[in-house]
Amino acid sequence: MIRLPNRVETSMSARFFHHAVAGTFATAILGTLSACGSPQSGNEPAASLEATPVEPVEVVPVEPEYVPTAEELAAQAAAEANTAWERAATMIVESQPGERPYAEIVSLMEQVLQHDPGLSDAWFNIGLMRYEQGDREGAAEAYRRAGELNPQYARGLANLAFMQLEDGDIQGALATIQECLGRRESEPGCNINLSMLYRSTQVPPEGGDGTPDGAAIQRLRYGLLEDIDAEAYTQMAEIYQGIGQIELARLVCENAAQQGIVSASLYNRLGLLALEQEEVLRAYEAFRLAAELDPQYIDAFLNMGAMAFSFRDYPTAAGAFEHALLIRDDADIRLSFGAALRGLEMYDEAQAQYDQVLGSNPDNLSALYNVAVLQQEGRQDYALACSTYKRFLSNPSASGHESFEDVTRRLNNLFELASAMADFGEMDPAVVPACDPSLP
Repeated sequence: MIRLPNRVETSMSARFFHHAVAGTFATAILGTLSACGSPQSGNEPAASLEATPVEPVEVVPVEPEYVPTAEELAAQAAAEANTAWERAATMIVESQPGERPYAEIVSLMEQVLQHDPGLSDAWFNIGLMRYEQGDREGAAEAYRRAGELNPQYARGLANLAFMQLEDGDIQGALATIQECLGRRESEPGCNINLSMLYRSTQVPPEGGDGTPDGAAIQRLRYGLLEDIDAEAYTQMAEIYQGIGQIELARLVCENAAQQGIVSASLYNRLGLLALEQEEVLRAYEAFRLAAELDPQYIDAFLNMGAMAFSFRDYPTAAGAFEHALLIRDDADIRLSFGAALRGLEMYDEAQAQYDQVLGSNPDNLSALYNVAVLQQEGRQDYALACSTYKRFLSNPSASGHESFEDVTRRLNNLFELASAMADFGEMDPAVVPACDPSLP
């Protein structure tokens, strides 16, 4: 999340004045002009012409252009930098990863750095934007730059360590985390990363009660000493849930919510805790809120879809799984989407989802199971359903699949049903051998 510095207040904006010269200069014509020509008769007075006076034009003095002071220029630059920062912050808050106006955000951050080259937070956010665009090298460079500018700044190192963990560089990540904690022991990101390492048992636990979970909880508590961090609270609740302390885990989440934390991961964890306590409506509402808070938080949509499917709310389930597919194209998600479409009796659309999975992996047992159920329950094509169940059972890995017992039961039931109905002339006798478990 973008971090906002204190607003820079300016005492005076730069002022620029320009006055054009008004009017022109002119000289008054004075005196008289005598008439020229033949002499006049004595009876006629001599003609004369008097000069017409010209009104003088007022001269407007030229005011010199105002030159702003150095203080005023500095105040203007600070105000422009603050405006650029706030624009970038708004763009980040109002957009989603992958859809942000990245070039404009980075340009605004660079404008801020022109005013304050030592602002670590600006480099941190440039790193974040590069990371979201897949420029890992550029992100790492920006995170390092943020730390070089300020010996106390640790946030960039926290993200750098996370990138190293993503790459599987455990020792590199641990070294970065130790450098991070040396700068600021209460840095949330560094403590969260170290707690993850403790819980994974990839690093020997230090502190707490000596166990991986105990050491992880201690690091998370360090991370909450100075900052209210949603991820630290969520991780702590997950640990307590994992060791069976459900009430304590729920208390951690509720305490975070009371402190004003609004986080998709936190509400998703609350939903999982509610499920453990068999509070299904409360769980569903928590998942729905998590999905609403972050449309990119896939776990919330998967949990909401699974619950809606269990309620036979197939429209909601289909919508949730379809949205999850937009976030990540995954075979299991696609199969869940197909199952929801089957519930809506959209059999062709459901079959298309299963076929797409089987096109990539013809031996996908979950896809074969779903196809067979669609053929049996949706289309009532029992012969085809039985042949697909047999295809499932012929796979060497079938016995270890979660649907193995259900497939075996379904095939035996269909064989008995087909045999009985064929005897009464109510089913094609050819279905019987198709469903006979003893035949290939």
